[in-house]
Amino acid sequence: MLSDAEVVSEAAEDFDDLDAVVQALRAEVQSAKAHVAKATLAAARSAAASHKETAAETKMDIERAKKLFDEFISAESGRSRFTMAARKGNAGSQADVMSALSDFCQLLSCSHAVPRLSFGDAPKAEHLLKSLGVSEPEEIDVEAIAWHLGATVRYAPLEGCEARIIGADDSAVITVNSASSAQRQRFSVCHELGHWIYHRRRMLFCQGDEIERPSPEAANMERAADRFASELLMPDFLFRPISGEFGRPTMAAVRKLAGRFNVSQTAAAIRLVETNHAPILLICHGQNGRKWFARSSAVTSDWFPKSELSPESSAFTMIYGKAPDAMPAKSVSASTWFARADASRYEVVEESIRVASREVLTLLVFKNPGELSRQLA
Repeated sequence: MLSDAEVVSEAAEDFDDLDAVVQALRAEVQSAKAHVAKATLAAARSAAASHKETAAETKMDIERAKKLFDEFISAESGRSRFTMAARKGNAGSQADVMSALSDFCQLLSCSHAVPRLSFGDAPKAEHLLKSLGVSEPEEIDVEAIAWHLGATVRYAPLEGCEARIIGADDSAVITVNSASSAQRQRFSVCHELGHWIYHRRRMLFCQGDEIERPSPEAANMERAADRFASELLMPDFLFRPISGEFGRPTMAAVRKLAGRFNVSQTAAAIRLVETNHAPILLICHGQNGRKWFARSSAVTSDWFPKSELSPESSAFTMIYGKAPDAMPAKSVSASTWFARADASRYEVVEESIRVASREVLTLLVFKNPGELSRQLA
């Protein structure tokens, strides 16, 4: 007969064996789910590529296109089923109108079934990426993701906007300006997908100065679309650990992040500031002064950068003088950048890069975060 101690010992061994079996089963289930998710993304990638080849061979009958559009819009439920948004929308040219009609015809003839996604309480972009098995930045295929959401992507010359989405019911066509850079095209696709998720069956236009600009106005439709694009291209669960590998925020880190996530340096820098716990700011200046800025959560709203550049800053030389496209980091008084009465008590490390002919981004990192934290307490 076993003693109480021996019974307990055998039970513990059995429990350990059972726990190991359960852990192994869980690992197998997670592996199977990941395999299915990645297979879904691969299938969407293949289908999108196949559709692109077929669509390229389709010729548009202009009169038929006009008739189809008139019939759709004139129908009792037509307008309530229609979605349209234009990124950086200005007055559309005749060529853009014809292009939009072509999109509409393609939409009616080539729509495909889409899954009914349930995002729950999870951030929509993150949930979407994880449901497709994305575990590395290189796996973020925006055309495949668009197909998965019922939208096809095409590239064509656009004169009056940077990108456009036209949808009917739960299918859409996204057209992106073929003259834009690859990084801008990717952001535009994701921006339109943001409209597709948040603003389906509405018609709206985005002005040129409303693009990729940080803003607290989360309810604004363009900000919501930009936020979705940023989170889809640089999801928190990938961006934070990768950016954390670089240590202190620098423009060198921004360049590496932009390359890894295949986004513009501006987009990568904004995301770095948004996700960082250090006291840092990002400021964009042009010849007419400050265009926009972003703060990390460690910097309170009373740290408001000056509108005009100080001649002591590197950015001033880059815009108004002769300087290379990137200036090395240097330590300056915070009063160079802020008009606060106590700004001279603090030092910041400034580092600037040129992102356009007369547009400069400056990253400011407080050198004495401990003192700043005590001042904010």
